[in-house]
Amino acid sequence: VKMALQVFISLAALTFIFGLGNAQDCTALAAAGNCDFYPQCVETRIPCGSTGYALDYGNKYCRRLVKSLKCFNSEGRAWIRNGVRNCLMQEILNSAVYNNNGTCQELLEFAYGSHPDCYVENGFCTDILLSLKNLDCLIDVLDDSDILTRLGIQQIYESAKRCTQETVDSFLSSVGGWIQSGTGRINELLTTLRDLLGGCETGLDLVFVLDSSGSVGSGNFDTMKNFVADVITHFVIRDNSTRVGLIRFTDTASILIPLGSINNTQQLTIAVNNIVYIGGGTRTDLALDLVPTAFINTRVNEGIPRVVILLTDGRSNEPALTAQAAPRVHNENIEVYSVGIGSGINETELQIIASDPSYVYLITDFSPEAFAEELRPLQLTACETPAIFEISQELQTTIGRAQATNLEYNFPPEGLTIKIEISVGELVLYGSFTIRSPSSLTADFKIRSTSEIDYFVSPKLYNESVITYGGENRQASGDTSVFITLVGQEDINTFSLNTTYDDTTTGGSSIVHPLSLWTTSFIACLVMMISFSGGIMNMFAV
Repeated sequence: VKMALQVFISLAALTFIFGLGNAQDCTALAAAGNCDFYPQCVETRIPCGSTGYALDYGNKYCRRLVKSLKCFNSEGRAWIRNGVRNCLMQEILNSAVYNNNGTCQELLEFAYGSHPDCYVENGFCTDILLSLKNLDCLIDVLDDSDILTRLGIQQIYESAKRCTQETVDSFLSSVGGWIQSGTGRINELLTTLRDLLGGCETGLDLVFVLDSSGSVGSGNFDTMKNFVADVITHFVIRDNSTRVGLIRFTDTASILIPLGSINNTQQLTIAVNNIVYIGGGTRTDLALDLVPTAFINTRVNEGIPRVVILLTDGRSNEPALTAQAAPRVHNENIEVYSVGIGSGINETELQIIASDPSYVYLITDFSPEAFAEELRPLQLTACETPAIFEISQELQTTIGRAQATNLEYNFPPEGLTIKIEISVGELVLYGSFTIRSPSSLTADFKIRSTSEIDYFVSPKLYNESVITYGGENRQASGDTSVFITLVGQEDINTFSLNTTYDDTTTGGSSIVHPLSLWTTSFIACLVMMISFSGGIMNMFAV
């Protein structure tokens, strides 16, 4: 027994020593930005196989970036060498997901979530976004059809959202010339970034909810109003685009600007600035209860999302009532963003108020600089908010050139068919199961038409377009969404849209993959080549 105990203690000690050594090795690898961190540490700790984040994205693109260093200019090389690789690894190494042996999906979501911060903190906005050469090199590193790469390209967009207004203005002043001189995928990236950063062409019904309680104070309330005015300037304010309303709350709540009552940016800004601070309690629940009334003249059937941006500096006086009121708003398919300001906020309550945890924004204090830091990410994210539609719910609308309509559907296990009749103009449809505002580079499927679209989004396409681990066959479940973005190609684009369960396309079949047109053309060319070579062989045979 004594000997067995000694053996056990020795083995435990060796396990501890080797485990400690491995931890130290991983720490050193991450600190050095060594690509071996992904297979030796991440994949060992959370094994997800060849399609998981560690091997199929982290390791692969770490090595590709190192191999492509010569492509980048000196600033781009410094961005890769001196910060980004290390930052991405350190974020994983220090995460609860890694240290608690989380799931493959948790690792994927955490890792992608850390990308924008690491990119921006290490100079993305100046060294990458403002350099055509470096953007071109970065897009060349990425695969053309890889599922993880589509998510990676989305992180470029997410990073660009966090750049300062000055940087964005510099980018927008240069991008037109870059597009004229570029071709292929870099032009697709530049065009999407230009459309994303240049202002919101998507129509919204947008209601601001402002906390005017005693703890805010008159000066800070003015800062909140200035923030609202700044957000408004990034939208196209008119009756057929974005309409704005405003609720003020303290011990009571009231609608001070009815939705769509002012359809001129200058007049709307004046009306916001004229709102009076009154002080009092913080009855956030009453403000939320008033939200559905604020959307009484909504445009849901035109595909216009209903969006709320609520700003508060503290905790509600009736947290239980607030927790009951928030789901009632969410159940109306109204998307709520919550903005907490200062040190007295209750982040848990903000998450309850928001429609999604990612819709929570925290501003450190009431300084204009702190507000400006969150202005662009909030505005751009709100712009991408989809209208939530039920299957068989009809949409009829008209959009302009480059104007987008974003839709979200619950994706049923049997799939759904999208039917669009275009009476005027031309549309491009982008669809995704993971990205809520898909573009040409991030879509799982895309179609262009001047007349009609009759398209079956199949379970097979879903299985081909989501990430699987270990050969697992993922099936669409009740909480699976499919996101549709429709972009107008002419000055006037008028269309109607409906959806059905299962495959109801004419003939019972349709395109099921974004590369299908290319594949068909390739096969046709291959057949011609074979036929041609066969003819030549026959000639020689004669």
